[in-house]
Formats: sequence, C-alpha cells, structure tokens
Amino acid sequence: MDSECRCDCHQVCAKCLSKCQATYDATEEIGMPFLVCADCYVVATRNRRQPRCEGCGATTAYRDPAVGNFYLCMDCHRQHAINNASPLAS
Repeated sequence: MDSECRCDCHQVCAKCLSKCQATYDATEEIGMPFLVCADCYVVATRNRRQPRCEGCGATTAYRDPAVGNFYLCMDCHRQHAINNASPLAS
C-alpha cells in the first residue's frame, strides 16, 4: 500500500490506526467522530444497545455509510436498494 496515497480507499482506523479500505461509524458522542475498521467496530459496539430500524423498528439495525446516515435492518436495506435501483419498484 502506498503510504503517500491521499485517496479515500486508504482510510485510517481511529482506534488501531491501521489503514483500511472502509471505516464504520462507532461514534458515541455527537460532534466527536470515531470512524474505525470493521474489527474495531465489532469490539467498540459489542456492549452498546442496538439502535432500532427506522423503517420497521427491528432491533437488528445497522448504519451503512454508503447508503446514508440512518439505521436500517437487513430487509429494509434491501428494500431501500431496490427502490433506489428502480423508481417504479416503490
């Protein structure tokens, strides 16, 4: 990996400081972003109460930064992807 690379594909984990392809939002305090790699995300959110899905209320919700700044369960994420792919699908 090129240490001089400034593109978004080489991000740095705020916890372990390793370079990673993607970071996940493990922020606990508003205004204090804490973007971590997948391994650190699992550790950081292990004891945290899961947020509810904004679509159906399920407690298995997660946030996908590629989709937006909201929490959805797997089924609602899938439906969101279908709706975005085809405006006639909704």
